[in-house]
Amino acid sequence: MIDTRLLIIGGGCAGLSLARRLALPSGALELSAEAMTAIVIEPRLEYTDDRTWCFWGSQSSGQDHLPLVSWNRISASQPNAHVERAVEASPYQMLRSIEFYQDAISEIQSGSGVQLRLGTSVIGTRQLITGLWETETTGGTITSEFVIDTRPPTETPIAPLLWQSFVGFEIECSQPVFNPNVAQLMNFQNASDTGIDFVYVLPTTSTQALVEFTTLSA
Repeated sequence: MIDTRLLIIGGGCAGLSLARRLALPSGALELSAEAMTAIVIEPRLEYTDDRTWCFWGSQSSGQDHLPLVSWNRISASQPNAHVERAVEASPYQMLRSIEFYQDAISEIQSGSGVQLRLGTSVIGTRQLITGLWETETTGGTITSEFVIDTRPPTETPIAPLLWQSFVGFEIECSQPVFNPNVAQLMNFQNASDTGIDFVYVLPTTSTQALVEFTTLSA
């Protein structure tokens, strides 16, 4: 006896994207002629607007029906120089995670055969001698034919050659200070021995923007 054909561990961008595709009546990625059933388990209890995804307009997000913030001009700066260019053919775009989460959950709930179980964490997974997978979770044991684990690896397979660290804030000013038509992708700070530092600013209005500071190791 199996609970589901496919168990998806993790309901983030990857897990929800796959679950949403499976739930679509015309897009089921069936592994055989049998109907696909899937369960997605996700530790969080609810989805919040916790991040943004940015990409060039020439790249399909697969979510073109969702509202995107788009910039047709980009700029780069350093202490003694500034460059600004038009990118109408491939604008820089931003998708808010909450828009993606809500749309994916709606598609999953309106489809059939796919369940999303929030507040559920994995305790352990093992393959039985029958070839089936048995996954122990905080919500009980789930037996499945296949398992897809979308969680990031717990160990770095190789020593990284470059570290990138960043911190960002969405800020709102009382006065208009941003140009909402231009995405400032790199404003390089004075060079240092410790690495390369730059700021990027993604304005959504003349008073509101996502501002991030990024440092790349030496």
